[in-house]
Amino acid sequence: MVGEDISVELSALSGYAKRARGLAQDVRAVATGQLAGHRSIPPTLLGDLGEETGVHAALAARISELHDHLHELADSMGSLGEAAARARRDYETDEQDAAASFHRLQGWGAPGP
Repeated sequence: MVGEDISVELSALSGYAKRARGLAQDVRAVATGQLAGHRSIPPTLLGDLGEETGVHAALAARISELHDHLHELADSMGSLGEAAARARRDYETDEQDAAASFHRLQGWGAPGP
């Protein structure tokens, strides 16, 4: 849409970036703190029946997969937070460039802080 104004709340982008990074840390902490120690479970945990039926191997595999998926999710959340922070910086730079151009065109010199 040509001629439409776009308004961006820089503080909202900053807050979103911060929350996404915090969530990434929380998810990673769950993977590291809660699941990492259970990636390999003792063969006697579910007894002979668990070993013979394959439940033991299936459980160990699922815990390992969940651990890996949580790390991937944390990476994605961290990347999302970084993208929001970059977008904020880009919008801020664009605003500063536009203000500087306007001031130059008006012959006012550089804009204030």
